[in-house]
Amino acid sequence: MSTNNNRRNRRKNRIQEVRAIRINKIIHFKRDRKQAEKIKKALQNKQNKTQLTPYKKHDFKTNNKNETHIYIMALGIVIRKTKDKLKNKWKDTPILVVDRNLNHVIPVTGGHHGANETALKLHQKLGLYPAITTATEASQKPSLEAIARKHKKQIHNKNSSKKINSYIIDLETDLPIIKIDGPRIIEIEDNVAILQNPEKPPKYIIGIGARKNVKTENVINAIKKTLKENNIKKKEITAIATADIKKHEEGIKKAAKKLKLPLLIVPKNKINQINPPSESRATDLGYTGVAEPTAIATSIQKKLIQNKKTIGDVTIAIAR
Repeated sequence: MSTNNNRRNRRKNRIQEVRAIRINKIIHFKRDRKQAEKIKKALQNKQNKTQLTPYKKHDFKTNNKNETHIYIMALGIVIRKTKDKLKNKWKDTPILVVDRNLNHVIPVTGGHHGANETALKLHQKLGLYPAITTATEASQKPSLEAIARKHKKQIHNKNSSKKINSYIIDLETDLPIIKIDGPRIIEIEDNVAILQNPEKPPKYIIGIGARKNVKTENVINAIKKTLKENNIKKKEITAIATADIKKHEEGIKKAAKKLKLPLLIVPKNKINQINPPSESRATDLGYTGVAEPTAIATSIQKKLIQNKKTIGDVTIAIAR
């Protein structure tokens, strides 16, 4: 048994190592080849594959978050070439600019997603001055993204990063990190960040609405039927979500407990920020809906894969 466990652990470690490897592309003019070689030597290791790319052969695409682009040229050139291609800080390629005399390195995009770390490595290895401008680092404090990397976690609700980083800057003490093991009922606000294991990325959220005093078995049957219809396995479900007006509904709470899934309680103000595609009787109570908006609010991609459907006295929707 121990031999099998050791094999599984070694296989898991190899998979994690492959996932962690980043590609550093050093984009340079022909005259700056020697400088590019120096940077390559400084950054190359098991977790960082580094390659040289001549300026004329570079496509300036910025949608590969597993790469880091290091430009040896004027900052203005890089801005003009990439400004229309940058879309989302969570998906854009981290970009750095280095002057040809190797005096300064400037993280341009993706500071919290690898660019700052790369700049500091170039400072340590080659003595380049790291012109880091992100607010948390300028305040000599760790960002939420850095905290997540330190603990080898992923940020589940990425929209929280702006508020959390603002708190980190303003507070004199460190924000506490609280570990919660499930199943649990968790009611969250926008100023709470959720960190989770990267090897278990969230996939689907089930949004549940129900009539008063709904039976537990009715909720479970509705969930199982909907999962089967969508060819989704129970292990692919991250959590069940419902509205705060349903947080005392025993049938929903017991269903989550029996299915060993966290129950997320979504507050009214969060729900009403979402305009669901289906009409809902919950509008009579001042809510835009229950099943659809709670699933959307607590999912990552904010995309419904199953619009609200009614099964007996249960309404159910699925988002990812």
